[in-house]
Amino acid sequence: MEDGPKHKPGPTARAMVMVAARHGLSYYTAMNGDDWSPDVPGLTKREIASRMRAFEVDCARRGIGNWRKLAQELGFEGLE
Repeated sequence: MEDGPKHKPGPTARAMVMVAARHGLSYYTAMNGDDWSPDVPGLTKREIASRMRAFEVDCARRGIGNWRKLAQELGFEGLE
């Protein structure tokens, strides 16, 4: 897949994808490559924090107050 991710997504990215899929946040998919993932090797802490904030804002716009709790309810454990 040419446009897909160039890295193996970790647990946080996989949880984000599942929450996004369940709630219609269509940007957060493998088809958008690495542009949104906080797991891309080489990102600075600031870049990771920025990507996480963007996801949280998008979740809040869809009425998701705590996406990590929702991810845990979907079976994802140990999220950062």
